[in-house]
Amino acid sequence: MRIMLYLLCLGMMLGGITQHVEGATLLGPRATGMGGAMTAVVDDITCVYWNPAGLTRMKEIEICPIIGIHLFDQVHETLEEIYDYVEKNKGTLSDAHIDYLKPRVKKLEGKGVVGDANISFLIGGRSFGVNWAVSSIGLIKFGAKNVTIDLEDARLSPDTFKNNTSTFKLQGSGVNNIAVTYAERLKFLPLSLGVNLKYINGTLYNPSPLIVGSETSAESGTGWADRAENREIDTGNTWGVDLGILYKIEGKGGNPLTLALVVRNINSPKISLEGGEIKLDPEATVGIAFNPFKPFLMAVDYDLTSDETILGDSRRISFGLECNLLKKILSLRAGAFKDLGLDDSNLVYSAGFGVRIPILLALDVGGAYDLKERELAASGRITFHF
Repeated sequence: MRIMLYLLCLGMMLGGITQHVEGATLLGPRATGMGGAMTAVVDDITCVYWNPAGLTRMKEIEICPIIGIHLFDQVHETLEEIYDYVEKNKGTLSDAHIDYLKPRVKKLEGKGVVGDANISFLIGGRSFGVNWAVSSIGLIKFGAKNVTIDLEDARLSPDTFKNNTSTFKLQGSGVNNIAVTYAERLKFLPLSLGVNLKYINGTLYNPSPLIVGSETSAESGTGWADRAENREIDTGNTWGVDLGILYKIEGKGGNPLTLALVVRNINSPKISLEGGEIKLDPEATVGIAFNPFKPFLMAVDYDLTSDETILGDSRRISFGLECNLLKKILSLRAGAFKDLGLDDSNLVYSAGFGVRIPILLALDVGGAYDLKERELAASGRITFHF
């Protein structure tokens, strides 16, 4: 019987997901550990995402697989309250229990969960006097949000939901960017320019609505699984362009200041599919980095544009600090970021480290966590360099 109540809550919570994909993600453990403040800092192969102009800073060839995940959750506190109530009253299900849960479930209205996962493979650097890179960056966006809650006449029987017309719809979408990157440092200015030319494969996963009603048995799953299998998967392709800029200002005492700008998807690529449209809107971020004194590096990033999600327009400000020790054999990182657009977003703290073996490989991990347990991120990579 508890299973029925959990499924009922799930059915009331979930809803549609936007088809605006890609958006800002914390690609790579260094970026994750520094709170996403990477636009003016990046000097490794992750520049193909953060700022292609950073390719001019690379002196080696790097081969690097990366995995990562980021999640923002507005509903777990309410669901935890519901779960605790169910645990306390397990074995008994009555109309009074449903009446108690209705206002708690109403708190979920307009709330939800969004996140992304990325799997990437990057290779590039400087060879024969050319700054180049080839990359495959796969990014999946997912989300859930209730649209309406219809529980006024909902009641539970031992094996069936009755008079509950709650529905939910699951959708997912993602892109895989296969990019060629080129960058050059201008000779007459302390300015570097980089560009990505991307072949973009987009996928839209659009299952049909799942209905929790009087014909759906919570024990047998009759109707539930059949509807879940009625889904559509559409794929399509397009082209995109990113541009990155780095401007270096020499400071007193040899401590340089770096200003940066990156604009992704300058051409506003779109993929039209039978199940909808995947949009990759232009995204612009500015950054600044400063070496106050060795071995510390400080950075700030600010999103000039918003990333549309089902929970609102996401726009982030990020702060990062890195300390490089033992000639960069050991790197310690810390940072923080806050989403200025999403409701209930808190300051998220991050940390990470990297260990580098010269002319061989490097290992990096990073994580971020909201002390109020609403947001988290984690990433790791191993890099072969020579």
